[in-house]
Amino acid sequence: MVYASSILLADDEYSFRESTAELLRGDGYRCDAACDGHAALELLRAGSYDLVIADICMPGNLNLEFVEEIAKTAPGMPVVLVTGYPSTETAISSIHLPVAAYMTKPLPYEGLRRRLETILADSQPWRTLARVREQLRQCVEELDRLQQGGDPGTVRQRNARPRVPLVTLRALGGCVAELVAMEAAADPGRSMARTCELLECPRLPYQRNVLRGAVQLLNETKRRFKSKELAEVRGMLETLLKESL
Repeated sequence: MVYASSILLADDEYSFRESTAELLRGDGYRCDAACDGHAALELLRAGSYDLVIADICMPGNLNLEFVEEIAKTAPGMPVVLVTGYPSTETAISSIHLPVAAYMTKPLPYEGLRRRLETILADSQPWRTLARVREQLRQCVEELDRLQQGGDPGTVRQRNARPRVPLVTLRALGGCVAELVAMEAAADPGRSMARTCELLECPRLPYQRNVLRGAVQLLNETKRRFKSKELAEVRGMLETLLKESL
């Protein structure tokens, strides 16, 4: 599942805020910008983000209160602090907060971009878990409504069978797909067949039978149709069949 990372940028310096936001969007990130800590906190509570870039010397964050609220509102959210006025006091204060990087202005965009790539890559599994957890919470709420008979004012019909909404089924499938992809990334040697076994894919036995039939047919005809290409196809199918056992 392709997922574009979402970044919240909070800075009261107009030129830095707008130019950096545009550069991030040009690199494929989703980026919302806020002019101070108060506006940024409203966006954070209303939306979903993977990382926050926050200026220190801006209204609403002069004492790192915005960063402290991030830790409460979105636990585990990585924060990149930027400032044109670095100080030992703010650096020490940030140690106890979810600050992934402390960078000083003027800030070359390439340096910021590389740092963001590293932070986002390192936090990807945790962000995936948080996203899946939220999707599952919404699915559970929908299943609870079904179990309770739908709307509170609706009388449940006798012997009526609940119908799970397609959007809920797709959300559940998406959750499984994201978790399997995360597991595959942690174990690059895991084959697709092993993934199917993990999911107890009901089509796996059928697929194995199709592969066996194709290999058998190619073996029976290899003397009549001597072809290097067909031999390569047979070899690939045999490898795939072995991996699926």
